[in-house]
Amino acid sequence: MFTVFWILIQHDCSQLGLFIREEFKEYFYTDLRHRTLRGVVEIDESLFGRRVKFHRGNPNRGMKVWIFGMVERETNTLLIYPVSDRSEDTLLPIIQRHVEPGSTIYSDGWSAYCGLNDLGYHHFTVLHKYSFKKVYIQKDTREEVEILTNRTEGAWKHAKEHFRRMSGTKISQFEGNICEIMWRAEAKSHVYERFFGYLKNIYNLNGPPAYTYPTPLFPTWSWLDSNSQLEEWEIKPANTDAEAESESDIEGRSSSRSLFSTAEQSIPPNRELSTPELEARQLHEKSSIEKAIDIMEMFASSEDEEVEAEKTICPQLSIASGKISS
Repeated sequence: MFTVFWILIQHDCSQLGLFIREEFKEYFYTDLRHRTLRGVVEIDESLFGRRVKFHRGNPNRGMKVWIFGMVERETNTLLIYPVSDRSEDTLLPIIQRHVEPGSTIYSDGWSAYCGLNDLGYHHFTVLHKYSFKKVYIQKDTREEVEILTNRTEGAWKHAKEHFRRMSGTKISQFEGNICEIMWRAEAKSHVYERFFGYLKNIYNLNGPPAYTYPTPLFPTWSWLDSNSQLEEWEIKPANTDAEAESESDIEGRSSSRSLFSTAEQSIPPNRELSTPELEARQLHEKSSIEKAIDIMEMFASSEDEEVEAEKTICPQLSIASGKISS
């Protein structure tokens, strides 16, 4: 174990997350990708990326990725795949790979799932447009079957909260975070025991660690053509209205700062004045000071006149009211 920690501290803290997620990617490649789901399985798809509501914020920032997920109800096993699209040709091979024929599948009304009954599955749907729960009654036994996809919806909530806490991630690190979400759902409350137990299997005294996972890890989605562009793309979590509004305010302030900076650049540098220009400026300043003094004296004289007027008016008012005591 000391060797494991010694290897960990040799890396920079900013790279520690990438270092740890290599373990999660290896776990998916050697274990989860061979997992078979049985019984009742919920399937769903969700869009990960920036969301703009009420036309606040820039909808073109960041990158959007479709994620397809499957949850086995009995064991709560979660399998998620990033996919290029939600077509039947993309989703059905993933289902056939991981879901055992004869299993019961619950899904929403997406058209790509319409052929599941022909593939040997018992497929039930609930249309989220009208309700989040659907009750089917079998004709022979009159047994009621309640259909809902709460497990997958809960998985999307935890997955998006994972990215929200990180304020998004780069596209080059997206697969590692997807594997971490699946690993945490598998480990549940035994996170530390499972993590260090698997870490000892990879980092031991027999030699350097040996990873077998490929890059890209998921063959169901297409990466960018050039790896040099990977650092420029980011996958952001869905923002709330307040966050989107604050980002738009920041963009407005940055644009105003850029305008001021361009205006400052247009101002010519200072230069030394010639003797005639300096004398003309001194005369102008002197005349300005004299004008200011004249205005102050004028106000002062007007105030004195008002005081004298009050002294002469007050006795008259007092005489008219009959209240002069002197």
